Amino acid sequence: MPYDPNEIIETIHMTEVEHLDIRTVTLGVSLRDCAHPEPVKLLANIRDKLMRVAEKHVKTVETVSREFGIPIANKRLAVSPIAIIADGHSLARHSSRSQRPSLSFPPRRESIRAGRNPCGFD
Repeated sequence: MPYDPNEIIETIHMTEVEHLDIRTVTLGVSLRDCAHPEPVKLLANIRDKLMRVAEKHVKTVETVSREFGIPIANKRLAVSPIAIIADGHSLARHSSRSQRPSLSFPPRRESIRAGRNPCGFD
């Protein structure tokens, strides 16, 4: 695909003068194939899949950022709603103040956040 020189100049202007950056690059991951009747296995399936499909996400985003010279502020991961793969699991009440129902197992997003995984998601 040929590039129009005016488009290149416009892009340079946006990055240099207007300080263009890319706010977020999000990798979408379907967890439908992680479903399992055993809660512990379900959580293991989720973690294994996320580590497998997303292990190079941050590194790839940083490479693209350097290659094109455009800062990318956040590297995120979006997953299918937990309700889809947790269908059929019982609900239990938390003992917290909110008393909101929760799944009978602890699917914690904290377990896949940057501080607790090698992928470095935001």
